[in-house]
Amino acid sequence: WITDRIGIFRGLWILGLAQAVSNLGYWIAASVIPLAPPGTVVPFEHQAILYAASATESFTGGLGTAAFLAFLMAIVRKDRAATEYALLSSVFALSRSVAGWAGGLGAQSMGYANWFLLTFFLVFPALLLLPWVRRMLDRQSGRDEAA
Repeated sequence: WITDRIGIFRGLWILGLAQAVSNLGYWIAASVIPLAPPGTVVPFEHQAILYAASATESFTGGLGTAAFLAFLMAIVRKDRAATEYALLSSVFALSRSVAGWAGGLGAQSMGYANWFLLTFFLVFPALLLLPWVRRMLDRQSGRDEAA
């Protein structure tokens, strides 16, 4: 609905930034909630912070993923859309798996708070690619109009 209203390009910008900001919720949680040994009762306030960070990340992650998948649908050629979309979405899924694995190593070596703060800043190089994405969308739109 959002990408339909504001467009794929703007949706990628806005929802990509929303995803980045959601990582700051985990940074706050990791900064505020002390590490405790297993079996320790976690105070409600700490649970609420963590649940809020998780809910925000899930919500913005879903929105950002929807915008990205709309982008993939927009750039595939109609005569071979099923194959191209399947391949591109598979690469997307693989990248999430690799990022999850790397995230575990990063959090272990840097600590949770530092890791989540870093992930906020790691979004910006990807956002620098958006002008290239705009050209891809414009080129595909031109192909669709010609057909």
